[in-house]
Amino acid sequence: GIMKNIFLFLFFSTSFSLASNWNINASVISSPSKGIIGIERYFIDNHFSLATNFMYFSDEYLEFGLDTKWHILGFNGFYLFHTSSWIHGSGSIWDKKKSDWIDRSENNYWRLIFGLGIQYAFFKHFGIYGDAGYEFYAGNGGYYSYFDGEWGKLNNDKIKFPISIGLMFPF
Repeated sequence: GIMKNIFLFLFFSTSFSLASNWNINASVISSPSKGIIGIERYFIDNHFSLATNFMYFSDEYLEFGLDTKWHILGFNGFYLFHTSSWIHGSGSIWDKKKSDWIDRSENNYWRLIFGLGIQYAFFKHFGIYGDAGYEFYAGNGGYYSYFDGEWGKLNNDKIKFPISIGLMFPF
């Protein structure tokens, strides 16, 4: 639909813009605000940023997203963030209880994360970051607190607070 097209437009436009004040991120653990790997563009004297991120990928799922951050003190220091990512399933899994295949390619969900992080550049082109957030999911006409990746289902059985640390490479 229209939301998917807007999301894809923003994803690619932030990925390929030719502006300065960029940052490439690589996470040790998939970051709730920066993904496994991401590219970020800074605006307004480094107090605001937009990023595209690859959050997760496997044979079963692909997740990529966009995030916005408000850097309270500028580039170095604390930031508040919101990440919106799209989860798309692929492949099938055998459901023993129903004696039938579950097609995960029908699974398309939004993952929404709000959180707090801190980053610091030690050198002009090298730094570290850490962040934590609260996540929930939108799909199937409702909101859920947990995504069961094995079965590709949303439920409210658990609550997750994703955390991560990682390296950043400003340029």
